[in-house]
Amino acid sequence: MGAEVLGVHGVGNWRSVLPADRAATLKRDWSDALGVTSLEVAYYAHHLSLDHHGDDDLELLDKAFAGAPAELLACWMQAIALAGEPDHGRALAPIRQLAAWWVQRYGLDRDVVDRFLAAFLGEVVCYFDPLAPARRQAVRTEVATAISLHRPRVVVAHSLGSVVTYETLWSYPALQVELLVTIGSPLGLPDRIHPLLQPAPVDGKGGRPPGVGRWVNVADPADLVAIPPELQGCFSDVEDFSAPAGMGFTHAATRYLATRVVRSVVGEHLRPR
Repeated sequence: MGAEVLGVHGVGNWRSVLPADRAATLKRDWSDALGVTSLEVAYYAHHLSLDHHGDDDLELLDKAFAGAPAELLACWMQAIALAGEPDHGRALAPIRQLAAWWVQRYGLDRDVVDRFLAAFLGEVVCYFDPLAPARRQAVRTEVATAISLHRPRVVVAHSLGSVVTYETLWSYPALQVELLVTIGSPLGLPDRIHPLLQPAPVDGKGGRPPGVGRWVNVADPADLVAIPPELQGCFSDVEDFSAPAGMGFTHAATRYLATRVVRSVVGEHLRPR
């Protein structure tokens, strides 16, 4: 059951199919993009399923979680504004107004933006929901079980999956991973993600999990989820790399996996010594 690489997916991956079937699809897509055959995927989206919250209906989602998604989105847009975006991102505007700004600023399809924002906001809020800690633990247990079962040399974690993996490896320090690669990671997002991590950052800084030999973070400077793109300012013992992942919506996992930087980092580590 071993695999050299274990992938941990990000948001927007829940489907109304068996978890094993969805994991098999992601395994194929990730293997093709990364160019690695010995790869498995830890699938956890079914623990954060949003099918009963309306999926792409942002107002319904916001109401279901008592305004927490709108607060997260406002914080997120403020972080983008602080990185050089216009002042529109600072306003506590209605959630759809902020989505419309996103569409206009980056030329993306509105339906795609609504679905992605609902997935990101909903799953992040679900994961950090203090009223339902069992979901957070179930997700971490899923990833810990996959690492224990497959014993990968490399773990590649995308988007929210990087948050899940970070907390999992801290929660289960006996798990050993030679190389952790985070891609498109929001681990450093102020206020709504970074300070809520477990264990909590000390003096504003987290650290490399104890069982990880090397931690590499890769971000596209245009990725609106990887804010800030470099993690060295809020974590110790992490190496930051920049990797353009293409035009348009740059956050997709397969785009990152296909970049020269990610393929190189993983490939060089797996090359026979």
